[in-house]
Amino acid sequence: MIEMKDKDLVCQFIVLDNTLKLLTKELEAVENSKIKIKNPHINFILLKIDNAHKELRNLHKQLKCRGIHIQEMKRDELNVEYPFTCRGYFDIQIMKKNVLKKNVIIKIIELYKLGY
Repeated sequence: MIEMKDKDLVCQFIVLDNTLKLLTKELEAVENSKIKIKNPHINFILLKIDNAHKELRNLHKQLKCRGIHIQEMKRDELNVEYPFTCRGYFDIQIMKKNVLKKNVIIKIIELYKLGY
């Protein structure tokens, strides 16, 4: 049976995965921008990406220990869907795009505040 902790881990994965994608886009934007001194910005963003990767690796360990396998994401106009199996049970974690966006922004702010 799928527990609430399992769904929470999947939600954390969704937020962290999308946070990494957003940070990567931000890095590309800085690299392609006309800022004359890019290194401090690039180093800062790379540090945030590295720390987000560390969190994601730890989360993958937890998911693996609980027998959770997340499949490929699906998007539509309003929602983001992550189908997953958990110890033989199938479920789909759905997040509304506006809720996901809010959570990603909160996660990025958290990464910046922690001063990693």
